[in-house]
Amino acid sequence: MSETFSPMRVLVADEDDVVVELVTEYLRARGQRVWAAHEGREAADLLQRERVDLLVADEGLPQQSGLELCALAGRLARPVATVVLSARPTVDACRSALLLGAADYLVKPFRLRDLYAACLRAAQQREAARARAAAADRAQLMELAWGLADEDELPHLYGLVTQVARAEAEADEVALWVRSPHGWDAVARGGVVRELEQGDPTALLTGAEDPRCAAGGAYRVGALQGVLAVAGGEPRSSAHRARIAQLAQLIERVWAGVDTPGPAARPLFA
Repeated sequence: MSETFSPMRVLVADEDDVVVELVTEYLRARGQRVWAAHEGREAADLLQRERVDLLVADEGLPQQSGLELCALAGRLARPVATVVLSARPTVDACRSALLLGAADYLVKPFRLRDLYAACLRAAQQREAARARAAAADRAQLMELAWGLADEDELPHLYGLVTQVARAEAEADEVALWVRSPHGWDAVARGGVVRELEQGDPTALLTGAEDPRCAAGGAYRVGALQGVLAVAGGEPRSSAHRARIAQLAQLIERVWAGVDTPGPAARPLFA
């Protein structure tokens, strides 16, 4: 099976120390980055704090079950693929796991190579789903931007821009600020916004010099009428930077046309 999606960042959650040790060491030997948890609350905390790609969770975890973790993984801003393990499988539990979004349901004892194959399938499904969602969001954004002629539609546009920007930059967080007569307004945010909570976003335009953004993480919109910034995740590649710059330019073009269509239109937030 292709390992196109390696290396993965995997969270292994099982109360059995032997299972955790075997699975963790096996995945690390295959080049994956692995966290380990022995009960549900610890796993839930790691899911929400770390950038996890894949969850391998035992159905019978104490404090918070594998099925509850599966549901949590699917609700995250950046959904996590899940493989559920069970020592006492039932048809109902298997059905529940799959309905909650688990990519696979493995019965203990299992072969490590079978678990690894399930992990790769889950990663492939996750990437395919993200690609489909990203394409749909971009298409919706282009359709709205092309036909937008009313200022009341701008909040929807801003929300779509941040959604698309976060996906295309592979970022944990994204925020869009617009300058108003009263200062800077955060008109849209996406992801777990912690680093991007601030009043004046112009400091983010220094890029790599600001610890909150990786290089290429912030872009001015128009003549500093707005700032679009992404943070967290992997450092921005040149392709990421080009795509986010295009989104900043898209907002500027919409502003130029939403008030008075045509090349002589004045910016809405001049």
